[in-house]
Amino acid sequence: MRSSLITGSAFSRFYQDYLTPVFIGSPAPTVRTGTDGRFPENGQVGRTPRWSADEERYVMLRYPTQVAVKFIARVTGRTIQAVRAKAIRLGVRRPLRGRAAGAALLMAPPPPPHISITKSNTYLNKLDFSGLVSRNQSGRAIWDDRAVSHLAELWKRLYSPAFIARILGLTVKTVGEAARRAGLPARTGLTLRTSCPSDDPFAVPENSTVAGQMVKKICRVTSRIFFVSPRDQKTVHCSLLGRRRLATYAAGFA
Repeated sequence: MRSSLITGSAFSRFYQDYLTPVFIGSPAPTVRTGTDGRFPENGQVGRTPRWSADEERYVMLRYPTQVAVKFIARVTGRTIQAVRAKAIRLGVRRPLRGRAAGAALLMAPPPPPHISITKSNTYLNKLDFSGLVSRNQSGRAIWDDRAVSHLAELWKRLYSPAFIARILGLTVKTVGEAARRAGLPARTGLTLRTSCPSDDPFAVPENSTVAGQMVKKICRVTSRIFFVSPRDQKTVHCSLLGRRRLATYAAGFA
């Protein structure tokens, strides 16, 4: 079997960084000649040759890097769709970009602070409770029962949406939308807290007025917890997302 050496100098025409040389087998040409769909080298008609071990190793090494998928497809003699499908089977992913990359940094535990930081008044009361809300692989928040319960406990203690967003590592808009979907009551006219007096935000006592307006229920559609006021306790049985899903079902059968 013929082999070709892909060196860093060959990649440098497209990328500036140096890459480790990788030996892969010579790919079979994917350009069919004539109208019979025949590969000129192996004589197969309308059929792509199997992936070799060298080609799979090359995809595993290069797909998680900044190397373009189009370039990987050209080196291995495959289509872009075939390279992406093989990467899924091998369990490798492209590097995160944009907001997903920033969220991945939030998911990674921070390094231990230096002694000069822990003894500095500048870094006192810098709370980080981002682990209270789970995130998916792309970095988006997962508002499961555990996350909604934590949000409700912070909501009862009159913490402002900006403060909740800061300690959870989220945006104010995300926190506000999650509170609306969970049915948390409005706190108009109440003085909201923008800081925490201690290292434990849950040590602050609950506000009896807000806590009295929050009755926990289980949605009959999504099976997730949500909150209603006492007057709606016997009449409302679905959350906002549950009502939306019912409306979608009704529109589909109409």
